[in-house]
Amino acid sequence: MDFDLIYTPIAKRPDPAAPTLLRHLWTMTKPGKKPITAAIYQRTAGRELRIHRGADADDLIDSLLSRGGELPLTFRADERMALLLEHGWMDDRAAG
Repeated sequence: MDFDLIYTPIAKRPDPAAPTLLRHLWTMTKPGKKPITAAIYQRTAGRELRIHRGADADDLIDSLLSRGGELPLTFRADERMALLLEHGWMDDRAAG
């Protein structure tokens, strides 16, 4: 059997579009550590909460995708913020 006749290479999928920032929720700081930021982004599949280190939104600590609105995203962000506060992080909004 001539496999060259039946082999069809699989086309490479295009890279997904970069997420669009919809809303910055908070930034937490701690001396000697990179800041941690929570923000909501629009993705092709829905809205995504991204909690990341520093300015690079791809240096993820946590991520949650929602197709049903922002409420589960803001709830998760609030939980993570409370955890960081327990470990000595400070909310930049409170400092300003």
